[in-house]
Amino acid sequence: MGRFERRFAEDLFPLVVGQQPAPYRHGPWLSRFLASVAWRTVMLYSEESEAFDYFTPEQKALILQAVEHWRAFVHGEADTPGIHEVHFIPMGTLGASTLDRPLPPNINFYTLRSIEIHVAGNSSQAFAFVKMGPAVSFVFIQPPPAGSWIGTKVALGDGQVGGQMGMPTQVLDYFIERAELVRQANRRRSPHQNARIRDSIAADMERAAASGTFGALEADVIWFGVDRVFSLGG
Repeated sequence: MGRFERRFAEDLFPLVVGQQPAPYRHGPWLSRFLASVAWRTVMLYSEESEAFDYFTPEQKALILQAVEHWRAFVHGEADTPGIHEVHFIPMGTLGASTLDRPLPPNINFYTLRSIEIHVAGNSSQAFAFVKMGPAVSFVFIQPPPAGSWIGTKVALGDGQVGGQMGMPTQVLDYFIERAELVRQANRRRSPHQNARIRDSIAADMERAAASGTFGALEADVIWFGVDRVFSLGG
């Protein structure tokens, strides 16, 4: 798995983080790297007794199948991950006028900087969600309805990602929900934690101003205003 991760880290991730013009070329390593992270994510969630309580019976039955397919695919024992598709989305800046629903004032900080793994789904699909800053992957336990995801599926060999993409509207709602959870967590930071963050920024203002974190905050401030972005109450 290390060699797939290295190719991702060296060949694709810097382009996505730097928001270089898409699409981005990739080799067979991308689908295997993302399958490996999804495999590990679902295995980690499997240690929690209630992790899949909200899955349908069909989705629960597919969990072990998905894990085995990803394992075999990553280790070269299978040529494909079967029905358990690998999708990739390079994220860019979102604005208040970009979409037809209210966005939380930390949406750019979330989409561009947050890192998390999650396992989720609804009545028609279930997936492992892996977010590495602006590099986002949905790897499906239960495949989505045909035609609902456009231009996001990763080729198993050479291909490209980040061209014309289309996703169900529920994906935006999912991002909004995840961003709100991050926002609520930030509100719970202690005064001591906030002071340490301020001190770290003040220690090297030039470096902080050039960072991706500052760029994401700046995008949120442009769209939502200083008061909303830095408000602890609303």
